[in-house]
Amino acid sequence: MTDESRADDATDDSLSEDDARRAVETVLPEATVRAVEPADHGKNAVRFVTVAEPGGETRTVVLKVGTRFGDDGFRAESHLLSLVAERTEIPVPAVLGSDPGETVGDPFFVTEGVDGRNVEASPTRLAPGAFERVCFEAGRNLGDLHGAVAVEEFGALRSGDGGLAVARAFEDWPSMFGEWAAMQVERLEDGRFADLVPALTSYFEDAADRLAASPHSFEPVVTHNDYRLGNLLLDPAVTEGEERDDRLDATTDANGDGDATVGESGDATVSEGGDVTAAVLDWESPVATTARYELAVTEALLVDWPELDADERARCRERLYAGYETTNALARDEGFEERRRTYRVLARVRLMRNLREEMAGRPERAVDARADEHRSFLDDVGVT
Repeated sequence: MTDESRADDATDDSLSEDDARRAVETVLPEATVRAVEPADHGKNAVRFVTVAEPGGETRTVVLKVGTRFGDDGFRAESHLLSLVAERTEIPVPAVLGSDPGETVGDPFFVTEGVDGRNVEASPTRLAPGAFERVCFEAGRNLGDLHGAVAVEEFGALRSGDGGLAVARAFEDWPSMFGEWAAMQVERLEDGRFADLVPALTSYFEDAADRLAASPHSFEPVVTHNDYRLGNLLLDPAVTEGEERDDRLDATTDANGDGDATVGESGDATVSEGGDVTAAVLDWESPVATTARYELAVTEALLVDWPELDADERARCRERLYAGYETTNALARDEGFEERRRTYRVLARVRLMRNLREEMAGRPERAVDARADEHRSFLDDVGVT
């Protein structure tokens, strides 16, 4: 079962240029490789490859080689990309071909290049209103995904003979949530948040029991599991501005953030203009969870940035949920807000585990401020 933030995106440089050329030529035998350029980000080996077609025109394709994750999990990505392209309106790169590992020793696939820019972890680099649009589109895309690809069990998804399959099925969602939470908390034991482990352990044990006792029906859906700025390519027109405000080392007020409710879609407005998301990337860790869990995780990974003040985060959350309800239903029963809060706590633990990677390149005072914000959040929602 995978629950890794892809904040640590140092690219794998173990793939030789000759292997990259051979991989692309296997998929595109009529094309001639002109240049191979390593990507700046990506845990697996990612290369931008310029190829010339027989007629002389050139284009850029993207080679991704599964050098750092299990073969079955990696192979699921190209399969899911093809399903998403076929069954949804989510913008994803077109898969041109794949190889199980016979050519370069590791599985790989090749996609079309997409014209877009990545702003990684800096929402303030976007034009005014653009990030709210990104959040709206995130909700819309996730709603589309959750209704398009069927799954019957909970657990990590892998590529099987008949398509996507659950690698190890859990009896139900409360069982999966309880095990998942315990694993995440355990990984905090040797770090700066070790003192929070007892409180978090107790909190999640009680939460799993409440989920198990809930009359709510938990239905599995296929999730992206890592929908964040670092995994998006955006319209270059909205990524050209300077940062609006330098608040990287400010301790933001978490009060109200943890207890805020999500309004109905009619309460939210969306920026004028067309879509700003050019492509949704990194589908290598698909998991069957619940729709509400993925939305809560996306709040944490996409919305809850220290650069944004509490009002901005609240508006972005509204956009996220409003977007979701344009493509899928989201019933708000009596326990909706309690479950959402519980899921957001686990999502925060995921961010805490990846604190250094999430805040890479920022001053130490910014890292400390982000750690303090995580602690404040847990205090505000009653964990500590």
